[in-house]
Amino acid sequence: GGTPQCNHYVVRSTATSVTISYSCKGAGQGLTTIRKESPRLIQIQSQGIANGSPFSFSVEGRRTAACDR
Repeated sequence: GGTPQCNHYVVRSTATSVTISYSCKGAGQGLTTIRKESPRLIQIQSQGIANGSPFSFSVEGRRTAACDR
């Protein structure tokens, strides 16, 4: 049991995006890119292998309004 030991490093970093590669011993590995399209929109793409199975996903984040309390 326990938490797998993971290593990560930044593959590429620009003003509007970052790509991070990671590997977790015995648990999997992957590559994730987060890209800022505009002040209101980000894209996140990730793919790799987790517990022996490949995965790939892409999500979009939108800011719809200020976070008022």
